Amino acid sequence: MLLAVVSLWSSGAIFAQPVLDNFTLRQFEGGPAVARDYLALPGEQVFADFQVSKFGKSDDPDPKVRLDYALLLTDSSGLLVAESRSGKVEVELAEEDKKWRPRIGASFALPALLNAGTYTLRVLVKDLIAKTEVRQEFPVPVGGRVITPPATLSALNLRWFRSEESTVEMEAPDYAPGEAIWARFDLSGYTLGPRNALQIEYGLIVRDAAGKVLFQQQLCAREDRQFFYPPPAVPGVISLAPDARVARGRYTATLVLRDLIAKTSSESIHSFQVR
Repeated sequence: MLLAVVSLWSSGAIFAQPVLDNFTLRQFEGGPAVARDYLALPGEQVFADFQVSKFGKSDDPDPKVRLDYALLLTDSSGLLVAESRSGKVEVELAEEDKKWRPRIGASFALPALLNAGTYTLRVLVKDLIAKTEVRQEFPVPVGGRVITPPATLSALNLRWFRSEESTVEMEAPDYAPGEAIWARFDLSGYTLGPRNALQIEYGLIVRDAAGKVLFQQQLCAREDRQFFYPPPAVPGVISLAPDARVARGRYTATLVLRDLIAKTSSESIHSFQVR
């Protein structure tokens, strides 16, 4: 047994496990490292790279390096957030390349509909010369909002605005007669079909303070698409263009929500004022 060990060492067939270091997050390839308190945002591109050391080299006069790698961005449950990245490093080293270390990197497009939190970049590097591998995980912090889906389809976080372009939420939904009425909300609690398919729609009913129906639209919007990563919510919007002669008072807007996959419906009631 001792002779076998000596033989392996003498042939250069025993290698250390590769080491991954200098992990860096960037906003784009070749850009500067992000600040320590950096939070990526949903919909952004994130670029990550690192260096590999202690890899094996062939016994050729000009040693060869052969590495396979895979990078997977996942959530806390291990579910892929974006498509995985993989590749190879195959180089031939000259005499002056003794201190060379490959830098491996990849870019990931974060979903536009993604909860804030710390995601994980899982890295696998296989050394095909040394026949060893290393697995390591790195944190990728993401900012934004957190939406916890309810048990059934619901309209959450409804906000009122004075125009389609406005980003300033009204403290109280108080409109002048004839003024356009806009509201945005988050649709959450839906059932996803195969391949994260989503099929939901909503209509709108407006009633006055006495409960009389003044406006009704069976279908305002419909979402029918698939997602790579299951979104916690999708955005919704309603708009009204009341007549300038509309009576002053309090009104209710009832969103009629339909989950076409679960074959369920629900209502979400919100009030606004015409002063």
